[in-house]
Amino acid sequence: MLRHTFCRPAYRGYTNGNFVSTLFSRPPRPHKDRDMIYHDDLQRLARLSFGGAIGVVLAGPFTAATAFIQAGKTLQDMKLPEFLRAVRSGMLVRMGWTGVEKMMKQKVEERVRGSQEGACVRIWSGACAGTAQALACTSFEAYMLRRGLNATLPILNVVREVAKAPLRGVSFTLLRDVPFCAMVFPSVHYLSRELEKLGMTRAAANALAGALCGALAAACVTPADALKTRRQMGLPLWVPAPTVRSLYATAPLRFVRSLFVFGSFFAWNEYCKQLDRERAV
Repeated sequence: MLRHTFCRPAYRGYTNGNFVSTLFSRPPRPHKDRDMIYHDDLQRLARLSFGGAIGVVLAGPFTAATAFIQAGKTLQDMKLPEFLRAVRSGMLVRMGWTGVEKMMKQKVEERVRGSQEGACVRIWSGACAGTAQALACTSFEAYMLRRGLNATLPILNVVREVAKAPLRGVSFTLLRDVPFCAMVFPSVHYLSRELEKLGMTRAAANALAGALCGALAAACVTPADALKTRRQMGLPLWVPAPTVRSLYATAPLRFVRSLFVFGSFFAWNEYCKQLDRERAV
């Protein structure tokens, strides 16, 4: 089932009669018309959603612990039932949203970069992808933060609170996502090439490069993420006055979390591409 859902079957013909059977298939047409683009986008969304969902589940405890610490709480004061509720709350919503978020970033980066190559072009296209992510995800992240830290509140109450200021914290979200994507997109491309030169397969090189670059970039932008969390939770930003140590307090948690998120995502994506190549032979 996974092969037929996430991989491109080597069909010799194309059937319009059964929509479900051809939903994720790639019809062999000479020109990429609107129908083919539609099917390719649905298949990419399915791949990104499944790979991202695996990372969301694996990184759930680290995500919850990061939010608690950035909101001014300590893990010692947190009770186990409260922590488990924070890990579990909104998990399905986050799993469903992650594919849309990653596909949006990839689409923007590809559209801006086009057929051009070079480090500066990739940095610029990554920055544009980060801008799109920040503008699209600020309200969603505010909802997930409030829902995770106040798991006992009714969902409608959380939605009303977020709707009052949907772009609260967007400046810090931009300060986090723009440098993050500007670092990740070019670094993954060039590091995977170097790893291939060392004898690694393309799938293993891309998966390892994605995990390492994503984790390091996430750790670097930890201060912006901490300030964004406090802003969206309505907490004072500068009381007490933040120090370098306090701003980077969750950097190890974000590093491990991103290893799971990007490692599983890139590994699954490369696995699907490998199946594509095998079926095309």
